[in-house]
Amino acid sequence: MSGGAKDALPNPLPGGEGTSGPLPNPLPKGEGTGGPLPSPLAWGEGILLRSPARLRLVLATAITLLAAALRFLYLGHDSLWFDEVLTRQTAAAGFTAALAVRDHVPLLYWLTTAVLRLLPEHEVTLRLVSALAGVLAVPLMVALGRVVRLSGAGLWAALLLAVSSFHIRYSQEARHYALLLLFGLLATVLLLRALERGRSRDWLAYGVAAALALLTHYSAWMLLLAQAALVAGWLLGRLRAGERGAAARLAPAVVVVGLTLLLLAPGAAEAIRANTAAAAGTTPAAPLGVWLRALGLEFGFFRLGPALALGVLAVVGAVVLVRRRPAAAAVLVVSAVAPVLLIQALGITRFALPKYVIYLLPIYLLAAGVGISALVSWWSLVVGGASESGWRRATAGGSFAVAAALLLVAGPAVASEYAQMVHDWRSAAAALGAAGPGDVVLAVALDTGDGFNAAGVMAPVYLDPGFRLLDGNHLTAAELEALAGAQGRVSALVLNLFAPVAVNDARWVATNHQGSLYSLARVGAGRDDVRRTGESATHEGGDVRTPRKVRRTKMATFWSRSRRCMGS
Repeated sequence: MSGGAKDALPNPLPGGEGTSGPLPNPLPKGEGTGGPLPSPLAWGEGILLRSPARLRLVLATAITLLAAALRFLYLGHDSLWFDEVLTRQTAAAGFTAALAVRDHVPLLYWLTTAVLRLLPEHEVTLRLVSALAGVLAVPLMVALGRVVRLSGAGLWAALLLAVSSFHIRYSQEARHYALLLLFGLLATVLLLRALERGRSRDWLAYGVAAALALLTHYSAWMLLLAQAALVAGWLLGRLRAGERGAAARLAPAVVVVGLTLLLLAPGAAEAIRANTAAAAGTTPAAPLGVWLRALGLEFGFFRLGPALALGVLAVVGAVVLVRRRPAAAAVLVVSAVAPVLLIQALGITRFALPKYVIYLLPIYLLAAGVGISALVSWWSLVVGGASESGWRRATAGGSFAVAAALLLVAGPAVASEYAQMVHDWRSAAAALGAAGPGDVVLAVALDTGDGFNAAGVMAPVYLDPGFRLLDGNHLTAAELEALAGAQGRVSALVLNLFAPVAVNDARWVATNHQGSLYSLARVGAGRDDVRRTGESATHEGGDVRTPRKVRRTKMATFWSRSRRCMGS
C-alpha cells in the first residue's frame, strides 16, 4: 500500500467489490478537532460522536468503571462449579500440565497458574483472569468504533457490553470465554487497522492477537479462518494493483500464526476428531435456526422482548454500516457470519451454546450501537428542528433517555445473573459441618450420567478433608460392608437435576442448595455441627420440596447434558 492511502480503509475483497473508493472522514475538519458540526441528517451520528475528545474519554472511562464494578461485584460469591474445578486442578499442576489437556488450549491455564503463584488460592483469584479480560474488552469496544470511524456507535456498543448479563456471566467464570471474546475482538480491531494502513507492524500486531485467540480456545479457529479469507482477498487485490511489497508486509503475521498452529497441531487434530460428525457416538450439530435463536436470546439479556428490540437495532445498524462504511462492514459481516456457517458445514458436534462463539457479541453490539446512534439522530432531527441549540438539546435528551432505558432493561438480567449458581457446593459442605473419626460422605448423582457425578472432583474442594469420600454411584461390596459397621456419621451430597429429592425418614435432615444439590445428614448423630439453613426442611414421611428457579434448572440441565459430548 502506498503511503498516501493510509487514511482510507482498503477493500479487503479482490477487484474492489463493495465500495467505490476511499472512505470519507465523517467529520468535515477531522473528528474532535473543533470544526463545525456536521448536519444532523447524517445517519449514525449522535451527540457522543460530535462531542469533544475529552468528553468521549470521560464517557469511555465511566463505562469501563461501570463494567469493572459489575464484573468484580460478587466475583467470589458463587461456589466453583465442575469446569472451574478443572481449571483449578490444571493450573495448580503447573505450566506444562496445560499442554496435556485434550479439549482445550493452554493460555487460560498458564495465566491462572501465574496468578496462583502470586496470590493465594480463592474463588476470586481463580476468576481474576476472566474478570480482567471482561473489563478490558469494554474500552476495546470503543476502539472498534473508532477504527470504523463511528465513535458514537462505539461508545453505545461499549455501554451495551458493560451491562450485558451474558458477558458478565463469563467474566465471572474461571474458564476461557471472556479471554476468547477479548482476543477475538482485539484481532478484529487490529485486522481493520492493518487493512487500512498495511504496515508491517500492524500486521505483526494482528498476528499476535490472532495467536493469542488460537491459544485461548479451539473455536477461535473458525473466526480466524474467516479472517484469513479476508486477508487473502486483500493480498490478491494488492498484488493485482502491482504492490509487490504487500506480501512482505504480511509475512510477520503469517510467521506468528504459523508457529502457533504448529504448537497446537497435535492437540487440535485430536480435538477435531473427537468433536465433529466423524466421531462415533457424538451429538449432531444444532440446526442453524436453533443457533440463531440462542444467540439472539442470550445476547439480548435472556428475555424475548429486549432480545427482539436489540435485534431490530442491530439490523438497522447493519444497514447504516453497510451504507456508510462498506469495506469495514464487509470485514465485520464475514467475521460474524462465517463461524456459525462453519459449525454447520463441518458438522461440529455442539449444542447451540453461544459461549463457543462469544467473539460474535462485540460485532453484534457494534451494529446495535450504530442503530442507537441512528435512532438518536432521527429523534434530534424531528424534535430539535433546524436550530443548532434545539438540535443539541434534543440529542442530549435522546441520548440520556436511551442510556437510562438500557440500564433499566439490563438491571433485572444482571440481578438474575448474580442470583444464579450452578451448584452451591460451599453451603452443601458447610451443612455437613466438621468431620469426626470415621465420618463418611457419599457423593451421588441420581438422575445424571456417571460422568457428571462429582465424587472425587467437586466435593473435596469444600468438604472437610477429615471426611472419607465415596462414589455413591459405584459402591463396591467392601465399601458397603465397611459402611455397615461404620462408627462415625454417614452423610451424602446428592445431585438431582430433574426432580426434588424425596426423604421418607424423619431421622434425616435434607437441605436443598442452589443448583439441585442436596446435603443429607442424620438427625441426632451426636454432633452439634449438623445444622440447617433457611433452605433446609425436615420431612417426616414425605418428599422434601423447596422452590427452585426454573431458569437455573433449565441451565443446569442444558449444561449437564452437553458435557457428555463435549469439552466445556
